[in-house]
This record gives sequence, C-alpha cells and structure tokens, in this order.
Amino acid sequence: MHEHQCSRAGKWILTKHQYDGYGNPTVTTDPRGIQTQRTYGSVNGFSSLYPTQIVDGMVDSTVTTSIASIPRTTQLTHDFWTAKVTVRKDLENNVERTPHTICLAVRLWSARLRD
Repeated sequence: MHEHQCSRAGKWILTKHQYDGYGNPTVTTDPRGIQTQRTYGSVNGFSSLYPTQIVDGMVDSTVTTSIASIPRTTQLTHDFWTAKVTVRKDLENNVERTPHTICLAVRLWSARLRD
C-alpha cells in the first residue's frame, strides 16, 4: 500500500493506493474514505494488462464518514494492440458507449450543418 499525504489549511489529507503484484493500482481511497476499485480481467487471453471493471463510490469500512455514497460500476473493453477503450458500459443504467458511435454521430451532425 502507498499513502500520499499533503497539508492543506493546516490539516493533513491522506490518499491511499493499493497495487496488485504487477504494480497496477487496484484500490484508491480518497481523503473522505470513498474508494475506487479497479479489476484487471482478461484481454485477448492476457490478464492484468488493462482495467476491465471500475467501481467508483464505495465507502471504506475502516473510515468513519457521514457521506452516503452509491457505487457506480463501469465495464471497459479494450483494443489489445492500442490499449484504447473500445466500449464503456455503465452497468447500473445499462448504457453502453463506444468512441466510434460518438465520432460517427458528430460527423453526421457536421455534415448536416454544411448542407
């Protein structure tokens, strides 16, 4: 585990980072006790290369906080050769985004403006 501390207005702020055996960040806990968890699944038969799932907003059980947080889970699909995210899916709302669809929509919208 790695801890990062800095002083702000005379108070120490602590951010904690946990890593797997490959040095990939797996859990980050911010100063409020809110965690982001990254899971490294298999991509093209190789594991621990790219984060395939990210859960934001988990409350650290070891920290006393009055913050109510609702975790959000995002599933990521990567292109093995470029490491670019090809699909980003919000699992709570079942919404899927791909960079290609967004790019195509912008191109179609731009083409209509020119006509």
